[in-house]
Amino acid sequence: MANTYVDYTATAGQIDFTITFSYLSYLHIKAEVNGVENTDFTVVIVNQDKIARFNPGLSVGDAVRIYRDSAAATALVDFENGSVLTESELDLAYLHNLYLSEENKEQKETNATHTGDVTGDQALTIANNAVTSAKISDTDNTFNIQSDGKIGMGCLPQDDTTSTATLAVNGAIETRRDRQTGTPEGGQLILRSEDDDGYRWNIDNWSREAGDFGSILRVWRTAEADGSNGAVYMTINPADGKVNIGSGATASNALDVNGDINATSSYKINGSALLLDEDDMASDSATQAATQQSIKAYIDSLRYSSGWVSQDDSSTPRSVSSRAYLRFYHGLGTTDVSVTVWAGEDSSGANPARQQAIVLYDSSTNTYFERGVNITYIDDNYVYVQLADHSYTFNTGHQSGGNYLKKEWGTGIDSDGRARYSHLKVVVQA
Repeated sequence: MANTYVDYTATAGQIDFTITFSYLSYLHIKAEVNGVENTDFTVVIVNQDKIARFNPGLSVGDAVRIYRDSAAATALVDFENGSVLTESELDLAYLHNLYLSEENKEQKETNATHTGDVTGDQALTIANNAVTSAKISDTDNTFNIQSDGKIGMGCLPQDDTTSTATLAVNGAIETRRDRQTGTPEGGQLILRSEDDDGYRWNIDNWSREAGDFGSILRVWRTAEADGSNGAVYMTINPADGKVNIGSGATASNALDVNGDINATSSYKINGSALLLDEDDMASDSATQAATQQSIKAYIDSLRYSSGWVSQDDSSTPRSVSSRAYLRFYHGLGTTDVSVTVWAGEDSSGANPARQQAIVLYDSSTNTYFERGVNITYIDDNYVYVQLADHSYTFNTGHQSGGNYLKKEWGTGIDSDGRARYSHLKVVVQA
């Protein structure tokens, strides 16, 4: 126990601190709070205890030192020739010198500039919270703590005036942790929630077996109270570079993803878009896929469909009895063109039946037949469809009594009580 000072750590609002050492005058009692001299106190006696009482009360965690300074520059006794020498004067002179000697011995290392190791019988004692940022260089790039609490290692933390980093490091950060039984983690970087019931994110070099310096880099999440078990969100195997996201297992492929991949921009492979939205398929790429829209647009560009058109929809009225034809514009050429003609009962194509599905070539030959619908010929821009007279053959693939089944063309109900076909649709596919 020291003879010249006593140290305390203040509680919130604490005002009284007991003086445990002897002194000659209350004027010799001094105080420091967090290493800074504080004079806002008085010395009082409470139940025969000597107390240093502060006003106002101190903050929690404040480092308080109450110490004695016996005024070395002031003589407390002045001896004169012929005067009577008293015991109290001798005692006062002796104690003054004794106290000065104790203070010189106990407080010398505290107040002097100290060089060398802080060891041995005269080890330097530094009070809690006594070293502030003002005592650590604001400009030394080896290690520095700024007055706002920001830390720099190998650099200043705010070389960039826009930086808000609490810790700035010029160089690598290496974390290490010896492998322990039941603790498979290597060195860890931990991002911790302020909420005690929240989560912490861990980035570590995961060793699976003793002696393994870390076969897997992983990013994983644990409950705040659990530092060893949790859900693994990503792993990277340095042996082969394979990455796993989401499944918590070692990747089997260059990239394994458990869940959807949602890209706000385009998907790319080696810098090129994975999907092309190209209606004309002009790129003719062997590595890039097409979107559904572009596939449909391209197919539609090779296809013509007239919709459900009646004979009377033609710009020139046609007569069935004259076996006149209908002309449909397509513009798809004549090489390997497939033409299909459908018949329906109304303009919506109710109960449709396919009448023709053939491949035509450039020909202007008119071919007629007795009943039904026939494609007469096709050229670069048009396909010609001819109606027979009042009805046409509807071939179901079998014969009844030696005759093909028939269904009439026109409106209303035919002679067999069935709705007549009244509309055609021509589909041309290049």
